[in-house]
Amino acid sequence: MTSESPATVADRADDLRIVHVRTLGGPNLWRLAPVVLAELHVGSLAESAPDDVPGFNDRLLAALPGSSDVKVERPSQWTASWADALVRVALELQRLAGAPATFGRVVSHAQGLWTVVVGFARDARGGATAWDPGAPESG
Repeated sequence: MTSESPATVADRADDLRIVHVRTLGGPNLWRLAPVVLAELHVGSLAESAPDDVPGFNDRLLAALPGSSDVKVERPSQWTASWADALVRVALELQRLAGAPATFGRVVSHAQGLWTVVVGFARDARGGATAWDPGAPESG
């Protein structure tokens, strides 16, 4: 992959969208506790990764400084893909909201569509609402 300017990637930012969100309220394939399952479409950004954008990680850390403290199973992969970056941001936003998640990972990818799961505390106001403010909470 080649290095892309931040402006070039920003011009294609609309290609990056969460296209489906589902709350799994109990034991599931990925965890014995609740998770949010989200599908991320990356469109033309599939040709690049956050690591290819000079300064991306520095800007992410400037915006969400605590994201460097989030514990994950593969910290070296934090920005290897747009889906990895989404997991990192989701975990930090939950921490900032007072409901830190302890689990998040990319579970699959195919042709520009990535699936991620992020845990959440059942007693916290969150779940699907953390991903989509208009979504009713399910479980």
